[in-house]
Amino acid sequence: MKIARIMPSALAMALATLATPAFADPPDPGSAKTLTGTFYGTIQAGEYENALVLDETLMSIDSDAIVRVQGANRPDVQRALNGLTLISMVNDEAPGRAIRARCSEKCKITGTIEQIERNAWWFKRVTAVEALPESFDFMSLSDGGGPPDQKLKGPNGEPPRDVGAGDPLRKTLLDALRPAIEADLGQPVQFVVRKLRKQNEWAFAFVVPQTRAGKPIDFSTTRYAEAQREGMFDGGDIFALLENNGGRWTVRDFVVGPTDVAYAGWPEQYGAPYPLFELPVQ
Repeated sequence: MKIARIMPSALAMALATLATPAFADPPDPGSAKTLTGTFYGTIQAGEYENALVLDETLMSIDSDAIVRVQGANRPDVQRALNGLTLISMVNDEAPGRAIRARCSEKCKITGTIEQIERNAWWFKRVTAVEALPESFDFMSLSDGGGPPDQKLKGPNGEPPRDVGAGDPLRKTLLDALRPAIEADLGQPVQFVVRKLRKQNEWAFAFVVPQTRAGKPIDFSTTRYAEAQREGMFDGGDIFALLENNGGRWTVRDFVVGPTDVAYAGWPEQYGAPYPLFELPVQ
């Protein structure tokens, strides 16, 4: 009996054909294939798949309130948003596991979603999940669809500036950030500063934590161990937002080891100016 020989190139082509799904309804060529940002919605549970269902009314009158993505004004992104109603997740894959572990009803999820068929969206990567109160009203996120507060869109008062090594404010900001990070990591830390910026009453920090001895943090001993094992943790980078209230700097939000631009939604969420983060004005 003769056994047919398949040349390597032909074998590769055959495997590629088998591995590539044949979509009955491919995505609109003029629509964005991925969206990165923060998504608000309610979990709809299934046996093998769950979905984050977006509020239909709010999507129709003020979609920016619950879908806060990078490049929201681009035509391809706008086209993608027009068909977005829910975002699916496979329960046994990393994004699905991360979401199920932290939220079962109303959620705020930051990450990247991918359009695999026309208007069929799936979580590709998740960087942060927050469970919202059962009584949370998604309409509270909306300004009614009117013009956004100009404070969100650009400089309001002073322009953004870097806080350098010789600036007394640098120590003040790092000292304000340190307790939150030490509590999160469960150990004393010092920071290597990659970027520290201030604008008006806001500050944005990009830092890398170290032990007090100047050694890298072993994240396998922290609460990020599981995310690290599942490939959902990108090193030890920390991004943080601080606000000056009555002369006292406090941490409003921070994220450790994100795999995407996890702070992209902070200007809309907290009212901090876009230039502080060096993000394009939306």
